[in-house]
Amino acid sequence: MSYLRETELGADFAPFSSFREHFGFVPNLFHAQTLLPRVIEAEAGIAASVLLKQEALSRTQKEYILLKIAAAHRNTYCVTAHHHMLRSLGVPEGQLNQIMTDQRR
Repeated sequence: MSYLRETELGADFAPFSSFREHFGFVPNLFHAQTLLPRVIEAEAGIAASVLLKQEALSRTQKEYILLKIAAAHRNTYCVTAHHHMLRSLGVPEGQLNQIMTDQRR
């Protein structure tokens, strides 16, 4: 149960469908923003353009970078989210634990 007010956006809300397709779930951060669906749409657009698009860096490399940044800033929510993403992309648990405990290497 959330301490924030939420509204039901429906199963066909495009950003949530995209999150389920690419991440396997809808991060709680976006559920907490349901009163501002245009914000969620903008964030989903950024994720599609930056994180999901295969360009110079692969999705796994981008997730590694985001995990390292989250760990360095001790952001538990983002560490958990990016850890989950990397596990779903097939990165071994031991490798992820090494990244989180030793960001400099």
